Amino acid sequence: MQKDILLKPSTMKSMPFDLIENVFRDPISFTENSRIHFETKYIDLKKEIQKAINNRCPAIHIKNSINKNFNVTTPYCGKVNPEGIKDLIWHTFGIVGAINTFPFFYKDESDCIIRAVAPRYNSQDEHSSQSPFNDLDWHVDAAYRPINGKENLSPMPDYLIFGIVKNGYKNIPITYIFLNDILKYLDEEDIEAGMRPEFIISSPDSFSNKYVNNGISVLSRNQDGVYNSRIAFQYTKPLTESADRFLKKTRFITEVKEIQRLINVKPGDIVILNNKTTLHKRDKFEPRWDGDDRYFIRVYSTTDIKRGVISDQSKKWVWT
Repeated sequence: MQKDILLKPSTMKSMPFDLIENVFRDPISFTENSRIHFETKYIDLKKEIQKAINNRCPAIHIKNSINKNFNVTTPYCGKVNPEGIKDLIWHTFGIVGAINTFPFFYKDESDCIIRAVAPRYNSQDEHSSQSPFNDLDWHVDAAYRPINGKENLSPMPDYLIFGIVKNGYKNIPITYIFLNDILKYLDEEDIEAGMRPEFIISSPDSFSNKYVNNGISVLSRNQDGVYNSRIAFQYTKPLTESADRFLKKTRFITEVKEIQRLINVKPGDIVILNNKTTLHKRDKFEPRWDGDDRYFIRVYSTTDIKRGVISDQSKKWVWT
């Protein structure tokens, strides 16, 4: 299940800070350089983290990647300022590379490879990671997109990588459910209903262009027999009675406290969530707007950068 990894302190110097700017110019090359440097600094990490990935751990919590508090202000404008968190940035991208993935972002959600998961001013009317005013219901990210990119639209992320800058006053944990724990409560008929193309899923509020994917399934199974999900209750509507029963039953299951898992994080921690085999949520909260509110950085990653639909071949990390 969940894997916790404690990184041993190292006396090796960090990556030169002047190279951090490359994360915005060429995040693919930056990830490779970060991976090499990171695996050199933490020699045993690659074996341990790869074992967890190969065992299909739904969540990996890497603790003490940087043993310090960050003297930075929570950005309420929605943009990441790399100053003061450069070590965390290259650790995060080193881990993106260490799990053999590539970073990317969707051009209609962001203009930056790193997303600030922090309260944003004037976000009262939206449901997104940057709006503290509303609950985020159980979901996978970019659920309206194809799981493996077979449609004329870039696929959903394989992994969500969070770097923790500030855990905030209430220390709200990362809350997730392993898809397999939901499936244990479903019978064969339920699962078949989830695999039929009888659902409508729309894009979340964080995307500038509204997209509606009509007549798709919310469950699929790959060649290895592993189930994947694009369940996102808030943005999903049923087209049939069986689809409606599926959504109601899975929602009821997600309220079973025994299957809800919490990751309590500290500054410098890094968390990997498998976006296809977990669902996550976040309750609303009241920021103090004093610069010390909850602040994560988030990177999407994919096992195959070529699966994305791109408009500029020189920027394969910018997906449509």
